[in-house]
Amino acid sequence: MVLVTPPFAALFATFTNLIDLWLAGRIVKTSGRLKRPWPDIMAMKFPPYAVALFALAVAGSFLAGLPGVMSGVLAATMLLAYTVLGFAVLHAISRNMASRGLVLTGAYALVIVFGWPMLVMTLLGLADSALDLRARAATKGGPPAQGKS
Repeated sequence: MVLVTPPFAALFATFTNLIDLWLAGRIVKTSGRLKRPWPDIMAMKFPPYAVALFALAVAGSFLAGLPGVMSGVLAATMLLAYTVLGFAVLHAISRNMASRGLVLTGAYALVIVFGWPMLVMTLLGLADSALDLRARAATKGGPPAQGKS
C-alpha cells in the first residue's frame, strides 16, 4: 500500500482537477463570460521530450526511497495525460466515421467499466506522439489522388 498510494493519489488528484477545469470552463462558456475561444482538445500535442520524460519516470519508479516515489507520482500523472491525448487521437481519427458515436461511447464505457482499457488509450497517445497518427489519418481520409485510372 505504501508504494501504490502516492501514484494513485496523484492520478486521482490530476483526474479530479481535469474534470473540475473542464466543468468550470463549460459553465463559464454557457454563461457567455468566456472571453477566449473554447480550445480544440483534438488538436492537443505534447512536446517531443515528453515521451522521454515519461520513460524516465517509469524507469525511476523502480528506484528505492523518495526518488522512486517521486518518479512514480510523475509517471502516474503523465499516464493520465497520455490517456487524455489518446482520447483526443480517438476523437480526431473517428471524426469522419459513420459509427463515430458507437466507437466513442464504447471506448469511454470500456474505460469506465473495466479501467484497464485506459492503458490502450495511453498507448494510443504515446503512438501519436511518436508517429503523428492524426496527421496520417487526415491525409488518408482526404480525396482520392487525381490522374490515376
